[in-house]
Amino acid sequence: MLLELEMRMLDPEVRWTLNAQDISMTVWGLAKVQTENHEFLHEVADHVLSAGLIRDFGAQSIANTVWGFATLGIRHAGLMAAIAEQVVRPGFVDTFTPQGLANTIWAFAVLGIQNQRLASSIAERMMHDWFLYTFEPQELATAAWAFAKLQVWSPTLMESVADAAVVEGNLANFNPQSISMMAWAFA
Repeated sequence: MLLELEMRMLDPEVRWTLNAQDISMTVWGLAKVQTENHEFLHEVADHVLSAGLIRDFGAQSIANTVWGFATLGIRHAGLMAAIAEQVVRPGFVDTFTPQGLANTIWAFAVLGIQNQRLASSIAERMMHDWFLYTFEPQELATAAWAFAKLQVWSPTLMESVADAAVVEGNLANFNPQSISMMAWAFA
């Protein structure tokens, strides 16, 4: 069935009607089932770029798309560069949820894609207006791990992450994976 769905999406009659949400949900779904058809996802990424659809991607669509590509280990440099440019547009990063921000920086880290402007934009958002304190333990650990993996070391950011982790006994809510990710990030 997946192959048939992929073929249908590549049909020009369908392809040109897809919107950002359709694409991001498809990428997310294919990542959840661990599709092996990476060629199809490269074609989807090329379509997003050639059709200029990236400008229509909101924060959730971006988070789902980068998560899907990273989960499958697909490093489409052009798409990731366009996504980074979308995220750093003035005010755009403010539309992300904590989970969306954590997943986005995580995806870039997993794929080994350095983008200083993206990392700086996400770090600034995390530290603005106590936003960091709205992160769940997994989101906090995921973001901290990603910044460390990307070798983006900001003492101010990491101090803020540490403060958010221990505020009001929050550390007791960290599961073993989140604890190990935080330990790795601060090592």
